[in-house]
Amino acid sequence: MVPAHAVSFVAACYTRLFSGLLLAAVLEYILENGASGGTITTFGQALWWGAATVTRVANQLYPVTTGGEIVAFLLMVYAIVVSYQKPGGQVY
Repeated sequence: MVPAHAVSFVAACYTRLFSGLLLAAVLEYILENGASGGTITTFGQALWWGAATVTRVANQLYPVTTGGEIVAFLLMVYAIVVSYQKPGGQVY
């Protein structure tokens, strides 16, 4: 049997990660849509890009604007911090 506090901690981590992913995808879509030479032209592509970025999977979608690259960097750092948290909010 899994303790209740472990389940709530995992749920909180996934909620934080998904919220950050969704926010990054919206920002990436706004910044990259219509950019010259951009590969992210739809919100679905932005969401796919975000999921690939968080899971560190190779992807053919990438930001071409400075703002998009900043969002990508912040999403990567955010995903690392969220994945290395332990119960109580401390980082390993």
